[in-house]
Amino acid sequence: MTGRRLEPSALPYWPRHLVREMAAAYVGVCLTLFDEEVAKGLWPPADFRGKRGGVRTWDRILLDAASDLRAGLNVTETVNAASARAIGNRIRDHAKAKGNRPQDVSKNPS
Repeated sequence: MTGRRLEPSALPYWPRHLVREMAAAYVGVCLTLFDEEVAKGLWPPADFRGKRGGVRTWDRILLDAASDLRAGLNVTETVNAASARAIGNRIRDHAKAKGNRPQDVSKNPS
């Protein structure tokens, strides 16, 4: 059985900054699981934007980098090594602040 091919126009457009629903869809999980994984530090925390800081968005590049770090991939192809370490530290620091221990993000690329 073969899968149906999508036309290019049917593929999703992923803006750089994703609202919660789009971020969850981007990483392939439901909203509840996405919230749990953000709280655990598996994904970077949201940026608060807008005049009053009421709009939460996730940077798509940081979601990619967090996924790469968790998979043990060399993220220097996505971002430079200093940025990759900063992303890893940001994820760990967020998890520590919430009292959680992130999984698989403690490995920084050399």
